[in-house]
Amino acid sequence: SSRRRHTRCALVTGVQTCALPILKQAAETKIDELKEAASAKSAELKEKTAQGVESAKEYTKEVSEKIEEVVEEVKKISSEATEKAKEFGESLKEKVEATIEKLDDKAATLVDKLEEKIRTSAAGSPENVASPEVENDVPTEPTAPVEGKVDDAAPKL
Repeated sequence: SSRRRHTRCALVTGVQTCALPILKQAAETKIDELKEAASAKSAELKEKTAQGVESAKEYTKEVSEKIEEVVEEVKKISSEATEKAKEFGESLKEKVEATIEKLDDKAATLVDKLEEKIRTSAAGSPENVASPEVENDVPTEPTAPVEGKVDDAAPKL
């Protein structure tokens, strides 16, 4: 019948005896081909993964080196800034000390001049000059200043 035309083997008890081994061989060949393709693809993926890992390691190394460079640069800048701040602080301290010294000198000079004016003013004042007729008018001890009263003989600052 029509089935016999498409097969090389005869039907024995309703089962084709020849077609089954041919199918099994074709399936095994296909399986072997798929295994080889899968193995090749796996090897290719392993190679690409290894390359990717190596690339990532190189990139990580480069980034780490850049980070180290930046850290070193920050340390250098920080050190320079600290040194400049110390220098500025020392310079400022020297200037402040020099200014204080000048002010002390000026204050001492002003005090000396003030004391001289007070002595000159007190010595030339008619109230403090003793007259031969009225010796009892000259105070022997300094008098306490009156609260709220300003001595006109003292120079104004």
